[in-house]
Amino acid sequence: MARKRKSARIAAQAAVPKVPVPKNTSKIRPKGAHDRPKGGKALIFAQKTTAAAEYTTAENAKIAKLKKQLARDKTESTNKLKKALSDWKFAKYEMQRNNMENKQELEKKDEELATLKTDILALKNEIKQFKNSCGHTFCSSCIERMKEEYFGCQIRCPTDRKYMYRMDEDISNFPINYLALHM
Repeated sequence: MARKRKSARIAAQAAVPKVPVPKNTSKIRPKGAHDRPKGGKALIFAQKTTAAAEYTTAENAKIAKLKKQLARDKTESTNKLKKALSDWKFAKYEMQRNNMENKQELEKKDEELATLKTDILALKNEIKQFKNSCGHTFCSSCIERMKEEYFGCQIRCPTDRKYMYRMDEDISNFPINYLALHM
C-alpha cells in the first residue's frame, strides 16, 4: 500500500478527536449510586469523568460507524478496481486476438496474390491477358479462378480488392490488354 502524504496524515489525525481517559477508574461511579464520594471536589471529579466516559462512548460509536463505512468503501473500490482490471485484460486479449486474425488474413491474401502474380502461363505471355475495370491485368486462367471463388457474377481484383460485377459469366467480354500481349 502506498504511503500517505504528510498532509493526508495530518488531516486524518485532526479528524479523530483526542479524548482524555482517566487513569484511575476506581473513583468513577455511575449516576444514581447510593454511596456518594465525600467532599465537593471528589463529586465534581466523578461527574466530570462520567461525562467524559459518556462522551467517549458516543465518540467510540461514531468511530465504529466510520470504520464500518471505511471498510465498505474500501471493499467497493477494490471490487471496482478488480472489475476494471479484468475489463482491461479482456480488451487486451481481444486486441491481440484481432491482430493475429488480421495478420493471418493478410498472409492468406498475400499468398493468393502471389499465386496470381506467378502464373507461369501468364508470365510467358502464351495466353490472353485481360484487363479488369480497375486497370489491373490478369490471364484468363486467373480470372476463371477468381470467378469460381466469388460465384461468377462478381470478381474481386486481388491487387486492390475492388469488385467487378459481370452479369454474363463469359470472360471473353473482358477487355484484352494488348500492351501486355506485346511485351
